[in-house]
Formats: sequence, C-alpha cells, structure tokens
Amino acid sequence: MVGGHLPRGSDPRIIEIDTARVMSRVERHFAVIDIGSNSIRLVVYDDLSRAPFPRFNEKSFCALGAAIGDDGMLSQAAMDRAVDGIERFHAIATAMRVATIDVIATEATRRAKNGRALIDAIRARTGLETRLLTGEEEATYAAHGVISGFFQPLGLVGDFGGGSLEIAQLLGDRVGPRLVSMPIGAIPVRAMMAEGMDVAKARIDAILRDNLAGQAVESIFYAIGGGWR
Repeated sequence: MVGGHLPRGSDPRIIEIDTARVMSRVERHFAVIDIGSNSIRLVVYDDLSRAPFPRFNEKSFCALGAAIGDDGMLSQAAMDRAVDGIERFHAIATAMRVATIDVIATEATRRAKNGRALIDAIRARTGLETRLLTGEEEATYAAHGVISGFFQPLGLVGDFGGGSLEIAQLLGDRVGPRLVSMPIGAIPVRAMMAEGMDVAKARIDAILRDNLAGQAVESIFYAIGGGWR
C-alpha cells in the first residue's frame, strides 16, 4: 500500500487465513502416475496445496511413443512393460499409505489405436482408473503448474515432452483461451531428423505455422518438460 493506494497491477482481494483450520489439518498423501510417451513417472506429494512437497519421485522408461508401429498400434511388449511399471508404482504408493492415486495418460496413449487396451490392462492388473487427457487438457494442466509456481505469470508456457508440444497462454492467475497440442515431441522430432535436418525443419515449421500463425508474440516463454532439457 502506497499513500493509501494499491500499487499498479496489484490484486485488491483480501486473503484471510483460518489459523485453527490450518493447524488442525491432517496430512494426507496424494500421488500422480503420469503415463507419457517416453517415460512413466510416479510422484507422491505430502498433501494437496498450491505448491505440494514431493516425497517420492521416480520414473520408468517405457518409450510407448516409439513402440507405436506403422499400423498405429502399441506393441504388446511395450504395453507389458508399462503395466509392470505401473503395478510397481501402485505397490509403492500403497506402502506409503497414499490416500488418492490419479493416473493420467497423454500423447502416446491418445495416438495409439489400441490405447484403450492399455488402459483396460492397467485396470485389470491394479484396479486403477486411468484418465486419458486431450491435448487441450494437457496444455491447461501445464499452465496451471506454472501459475502455481510463479506470481501472476504472463506469457506462454510450452510443455515439450516425449510425444507432443503443448502451448498455453498465461494470464496472471488464470489460463488464457489459446491452447494447442502439436505432435512434435522428442520422439517424433528424432524420427524426422533421421530423414535429414532440412526435412525435419520444414515439417516442424509447417506444424508451428499451422497451429500458431497469427498469435501475438509474448514477452516471456516458460519452457517446461523433459524435451527441452
């Protein structure tokens, strides 16, 4: 507060903290199993909050995206590896007395013609239900992650994973209307590069042009996901 006035760009909302409720809260662990195109990851968090603390973090490299054949089907060997890994993660989460386990699947499962067969196999082996995210949902969750970790972020977030690149607009404490998912993750880009750098560049430029043409240039770009690294 400066001279009785709020600084420009500040949020006038009043935040009230119920100390008694906070102090009496019972800790409940939550877990997420993320079935990506390159790896499957388990993260166990101490509790639900804006910035939860990860108590356990491990991933299993199953390369589902690379296991999709010319017929558009995931190989049985890849699905078996994935289910074995998820069964192990389920056992770890159960031993840690996790209250809730959320299983999400992204580009590789979304793109494979038999992706639902993988989801059915996970349910049959572990009893866990898997949520298959759309490309826009994946972009939205990536944006929420940045909003949780930064104060009033403005710009674009790019989540570059094994199978896809999601772009979302950040408008302070909310996600903007510009959401897009493109099939240019690490695995498909590697396949393009095998045909030559010029071929890969031309294809990637065309995908970006078709999906991002006409969008305003933002001053800040938040690069998240293993693909950038």
